[in-house]
Amino acid sequence: MPCKTLILLGLCEQNGGTRKAGNGSMPGWSGSSCRSEGNSMKNWLKTVLASPLIGLVAMAQAADVGPAHAHGVHGMLLFGEPGQVFASHLPLYRPPHDWQVVLELEPVTEAARKQTEQLLSTDTLLSLEPERFDLLRLRPGATDPLTQFRAALYLGHFESGGSKLADIDWRVKRTWLFEPVRVNVAADAQHYAVLSAGPGRQWLLHRVERRPDFDQILRIESQAPLPAELSLPQLLGQDSVDSRFRVSRIIWQDTDDLQ
Repeated sequence: MPCKTLILLGLCEQNGGTRKAGNGSMPGWSGSSCRSEGNSMKNWLKTVLASPLIGLVAMAQAADVGPAHAHGVHGMLLFGEPGQVFASHLPLYRPPHDWQVVLELEPVTEAARKQTEQLLSTDTLLSLEPERFDLLRLRPGATDPLTQFRAALYLGHFESGGSKLADIDWRVKRTWLFEPVRVNVAADAQHYAVLSAGPGRQWLLHRVERRPDFDQILRIESQAPLPAELSLPQLLGQDSVDSRFRVSRIIWQDTDDLQ
């Protein structure tokens, strides 16, 4: 605000609404006009002072929307069975990998499909090393959805001594889960997302919460329908039995990357 404006506001208040010039009144400035001028100036001053606050509110609202992108090499664990292939993003506590994502994939070529199904029929650990892309393009409702990507298929973990088998183009059939790592949730229980692809075809994905925690994928046997998420008092392991299911296989379990 110009200095003149501040001075005039002060004069209006200090001189009972009449501006003084030397020993007399300032020509053309009546008390009513000064009060009117002062009120309009005060309103303008309030607007100016409020502008930074408006900007801060707008920035806070924008921050709630989340990150604009999550570019990187997003390693994944491959699991499933012949005819149904899933990939689970390997989560970390730092961006751009602080998301738990489960995709249903399909090899584009028939040769790759047969190779993948043959591997899934065993208990072999399989992983993917994809090309760089924005993980947020896999989020349901994305404006520019990623419908296909290339990833190297590994026997074992692609970063821990795994053997590269082939570069494969994968078609994204469905995003089953897409949620941020729950860094603010206290681990007072073990929470598992339920991946149910039909009778007898169910998996559990451990939800990563406040550190330290772990990533885990389990194959279970259950004939009864299960809710979308389970809250259990204990960690599940091989042959763990709940009244609703039994763990038949630990597909993946890792603590090193989530300390």
